[in-house]
Amino acid sequence: MTEESSSRTGASATLAENQPVNTATPQLVVVHSVRPKLDQVEAAFLQACEDSEESLRGRDLFKSAQSLVVFGHFEVRKVHIKGNQDWVEVQINELVSLTGGKAEVRKRSERERWPLNRRDNQSWELTPSRQAIYLPRHTAARILAQELAHLTEDGPDTDGRASQKSQLARLLDVLLEE
Repeated sequence: MTEESSSRTGASATLAENQPVNTATPQLVVVHSVRPKLDQVEAAFLQACEDSEESLRGRDLFKSAQSLVVFGHFEVRKVHIKGNQDWVEVQINELVSLTGGKAEVRKRSERERWPLNRRDNQSWELTPSRQAIYLPRHTAARILAQELAHLTEDGPDTDGRASQKSQLARLLDVLLEE
């Protein structure tokens, strides 16, 4: 039997353009394997992050119900399986976050344990520790650049819009510097 890793996101609903992301869009990460290995869990998580890009395009990330966490590096360090409710140890290098309408540069590395729950005989579900949307640097840079372009093109420059543009530009500067 061959084991393969794949994933899908739970955020498959199509949302209208330019609307706030005001509902939770959990990143459902499914690892298709009887006994997941490090690289399978890592690949499934990264694919789920990439898959969430489409649902975030054109959204007002400053009004999101969830934090947005942008990372430069993600690694699964350990997979612990004993029973049906297990965990993985991950190392994630955060670069920036967007929470409650505020952008923050957060260059730090963290080790965390995330739950890994058996779904059936052939798959497991990985649940990131925070209710957040995780994006790799290059994906976040594309989304934030599109949002900055949208803010620049539309309507009058109110104080709130000017602040959002400034924060987006600062985040993009961090994401594009390396």
